[in-house]
Parts: sequence; structure tokens; C-alpha cells
Amino acid sequence: MKRLVALCTVVVQAATLLGCMRGNGRVNVVLASRDLKAGTIVRSADVNIVDVEPKDAPPSSPYLRSQFIGHRVLTPIAKDQVILTTELSPEAK
Repeated sequence: MKRLVALCTVVVQAATLLGCMRGNGRVNVVLASRDLKAGTIVRSADVNIVDVEPKDAPPSSPYLRSQFIGHRVLTPIAKDQVILTTELSPEAK
């Protein structure tokens, strides 16, 4: 069972990475465009999208701006820091 869970995790991460690949072999990651305090509701202006090498993209980093909008910041996020799903509330407000 543990092997199945591990395999599913790898498949999901690979599919996510392939889904966000650009034509140049790079992937999108989302950065904070300003310091975000815990409790902040993320707006479109709060994030920037940048291209990085796939090896430099954190596995739990969403790659679409829409995956962030409306979510509450759980822990402070510094300007230009990659935003991870673990730093945001699971549901949009």
C-alpha cells in the first residue's frame, strides 16, 4: 500500500510538472510580488509568474495565478519568495 501511495504521489507531481511546462522546457512558478502577512487574502496583484528550470520548481508550487486568488496566507511570505500550497488555506474565501 505504501508503494502505491508513493507511486501515485510521483505520478501526480510529474503530471503537474508536465502540465505547466512551457515550449522552452521551462516551467512557471508563482512568486509573491510583495511581503504577504499571515491572514492576507491573495489578490492577483500579490503574485508574479516566472519561468524556471524544472529542477528548480518546488513540487508543491502551483503554477497558475488562479490557483492562489482568494486563498488566505497561513504563514508570512516574503517578497519574491515562491508560494507553496502548504502556505495557503485549502479553500478560497
